[in-house]
Amino acid sequence: MNDKTKSIGWRVAGAVAGVFFAPFVLFSTYLVFTRWPHRIDNGAGDWFALIISSLAGAAFMGLLPIRYVLRAALAAVYVPLSCVALFFYTFYFVGMVFGDWL
Repeated sequence: MNDKTKSIGWRVAGAVAGVFFAPFVLFSTYLVFTRWPHRIDNGAGDWFALIISSLAGAAFMGLLPIRYVLRAALAAVYVPLSCVALFFYTFYFVGMVFGDWL
């Protein structure tokens, strides 16, 4: 295996990790800093952070070595699905970390 092949492999691995983990890390960070030590509940801010976190994950798709049209199609499917996943993750995270179960 040459250096270029190794470089592409690490690039793909990093992009895939970013696609799966970046939204959850960003949104978890937002949830912690807006709910601890004092509650700053802001529904609009929660939705904004959810969308930004999903778009951050979609941005990592731009690093994948696939055709532009396929990246755009995957991102169009990824953003709504990750928003739904983060929506339910919010309830789990706030319940587990802060003990506030809905």
